[in-house]
Amino acid sequence: MRALPTELVAAIDSGAARLATAWILTRRDGTRLGFTDHDRELVLGGVTCTAATGWTAGAADSELGMKAGTATATGALDAAAITEADIAAGLYDGAAVQAWRVEWTSGAAISLWRGTVARLVRTGAAFTAEIEGPLWALERAAGRTYSKLCDAALGDGRCRADVSGAAFNSAGAVTAASADRRLAVLGLDAFAPGWFGAGMLTWTTGANAGTVQGVAAHMVGEAGVVLVLEEAALRPVAAGDGFNVLAGCDKRFSTCGGVFDNLANFQGFPDIPGDDYLAVNAATAPRNDGSSRRAE
Repeated sequence: MRALPTELVAAIDSGAARLATAWILTRRDGTRLGFTDHDRELVLGGVTCTAATGWTAGAADSELGMKAGTATATGALDAAAITEADIAAGLYDGAAVQAWRVEWTSGAAISLWRGTVARLVRTGAAFTAEIEGPLWALERAAGRTYSKLCDAALGDGRCRADVSGAAFNSAGAVTAASADRRLAVLGLDAFAPGWFGAGMLTWTTGANAGTVQGVAAHMVGEAGVVLVLEEAALRPVAAGDGFNVLAGCDKRFSTCGGVFDNLANFQGFPDIPGDDYLAVNAATAPRNDGSSRRAE
């Protein structure tokens, strides 16, 4: 049972309680933002909850026992609060949210629920925050997944491949960009087609400087060298924008040894049986030494 503040109890008993909902959102970088569905600003816990963003409570689903609850909240994109660029950059993914019911004449408040932003989706000029309850963490998979492919990132602390040399990295510049994520570039003529496919591109100049993107494809044709990004850049790409690009890795055992000479640090399980193992017929060969499942 929750203990209500005496001011809130008195306001409710009076029959003239003036209630509003407020949300305090704390991003993983420590930035705190406040929002309310009231028609004026409210100050809660030292955070100013703005009223101009149009935040409203959506559907909420609470469960008994250990099952996690969910909730949604909607609001308008606002340059002073939540912007489209910040959503695309993932700044609100994993942010903590606490909802409050506030009696706005006295400032008395009670916490309604806490959760974590699972996803913030832009829809036109508005956004929807999908919020998971605290127990959702119990449903997340923990530990490693067994797979034939490596699950490390190229050059990270688990991979430990030395990819600092010029054979694996190169600087380049954009000569032309199209809306389908295709970039015509200079500076990569010495590399074979596909070398930077599945690699990582870091913007060094231009509007996207400092951001990192995945490379879906690396092609060479009559028009020169073309990189295709996995997703469109956060901000417009212009001719002359500079970048550094890291070679890609398809996570296969053969690539780890043949290309990067790094088999000792391979983080996959190349000998794990695949689905084809279940479809193999019983062996009819007389040999029973385990050397083959197929008839000779």
